[in-house]
Amino acid sequence: MFARLNLNAIAERSLVTSALVVGAWAWIAASGSRRGPDVSTWSQAHAKIAAEFRDGDRIVVRPAYHSEAVTAFRPHPTDIYGPVDGDFLAHSGRVFAVTTDVSTLPPALAGRRLESEEQLGALLLRRYAATSPRVVYAFRERLDAARVALWPEAGENRAARPCSVFAFETWWCTERPNLDDWRAVGRRAVVVGGAQRPWIWAHPHKDNVLQIVFAQATLGTKLRVTGGLADGAVQAGGASVEVTIRVGDGETAPSEKVVFENRLGPKQHEVQTPRGQTRVTFEIRAASVDRRHFVFDAIALDDATP
Repeated sequence: MFARLNLNAIAERSLVTSALVVGAWAWIAASGSRRGPDVSTWSQAHAKIAAEFRDGDRIVVRPAYHSEAVTAFRPHPTDIYGPVDGDFLAHSGRVFAVTTDVSTLPPALAGRRLESEEQLGALLLRRYAATSPRVVYAFRERLDAARVALWPEAGENRAARPCSVFAFETWWCTERPNLDDWRAVGRRAVVVGGAQRPWIWAHPHKDNVLQIVFAQATLGTKLRVTGGLADGAVQAGGASVEVTIRVGDGETAPSEKVVFENRLGPKQHEVQTPRGQTRVTFEIRAASVDRRHFVFDAIALDDATP
């Protein structure tokens, strides 16, 4: 009887083990068929989007752990990092969504009209319609065409010191970029108000005005500027950052000043503008520049229907 019981137990264990082995192989086979997109697929997705991409458009990649997308979609403004800053999508042109799981797309896309959908290997590509007002010029995307310089705050022989080297999506205002990476104006992803999103990094400089000039910006009915200090800088404490926005040629062109206080979260300011091409200048300064990790973004909007 004991021998029979032992044989039964052994048989039962064998059946369980066999079931586990079969299940494991089935899982491995299924996993192989659902393998994530490779680098080549990401590159193909980027090529398709880049061919259609225009000022003000945005790209959202989900799930957020796809590190390959960081390289594939640079330098286009892309949210890859997690919770989307509402402003990143709310005031944009079209949105290209790239995903392996539709359920992970941001809820903010629910109110947009779906214009197209395409399956590319393991990736699903979607394009959502632009919001109104429409974006006619996106300054961050055009940063490589800007002129950046430092102007002394005082002195009889005030002369601009240009930041003339553009590399790694950045205008460098230093000869030691590996040591002074904050002395720059560039495209960077920074956490402001708890959300990481692409910005223009524009740290103020001691005794100098940081000037960023877009010589031929296309304007609509208004210019929307959003900016703020990185969360870590706010927690450390420090001075406010002042931004002068000048629309038109020369120092006598109409201008407005915006003060960005040492507080968490982005601040938004709008300037009414005439339609057409003109010069737009941003001048950044602070009474004390210690840990003033300031970032901003700007878009020109037009209320007219495209």
